[in-house]
Amino acid sequence: LLVVDAHPGARPLPAHSHKAELRLAELLDEGGSIGPLGVDRLVTTIAGAVQAAEDKGCEDVLAFATSAVREATNADLVLERVRVETGVDLAVLSGEEEARLTFL
Repeated sequence: LLVVDAHPGARPLPAHSHKAELRLAELLDEGGSIGPLGVDRLVTTIAGAVQAAEDKGCEDVLAFATSAVREATNADLVLERVRVETGVDLAVLSGEEEARLTFL
């Protein structure tokens, strides 16, 4: 979670940051699906991030998923469960987008 103070015409300033290591890629089964433990971790982490964003007074949330979800054979089901349980519609980054944002 990265919370920024952003105003039109000004550079966004980081106001709060929190990282959670989900290690979803380690929870893929033989068929390439994210298992129940991984999906539970993802849902719990996103719900916590949403609560933290609300506590910090965030007006907009940009939520995205990276390689583990992008490459999972059950990505659509995972994304749907996240949306239903947290209200968050995760955008799945391409490999190029992920690399660019990781560099920032």
